[in-house]
Amino acid sequence: MLETNQYVTKRYMKAVVLYKTGIPEVLSISEVPIPIVNPGWVLVKVKAFGINRSELIMRQVEGDAPYIHLPRIIGIECAGEVADQSDSGLRKGQKVIALMGGMGRT
Repeated sequence: MLETNQYVTKRYMKAVVLYKTGIPEVLSISEVPIPIVNPGWVLVKVKAFGINRSELIMRQVEGDAPYIHLPRIIGIECAGEVADQSDSGLRKGQKVIALMGGMGRT
């Protein structure tokens, strides 16, 4: 769920956003605010990401479920580099891979 109070207002990134369920063309590449990095979080500059079966189902029908809040940025796995390490112990520029918990639903 995109909540404006979680984001910096003047820095943007590109993301694949699901605004409504349907055919593949309902996905759009949108400019969205870059998330603010909270303690314990890491900001990753994504170089590659996957849209897998879980997100295919979300795009087709599950996005209409009461526990899903659209619009939603999809892509629950990625590879990239650390842009802001916060208090993680990682280094800025370090190459990382990541999987989102909750299969993108929480």
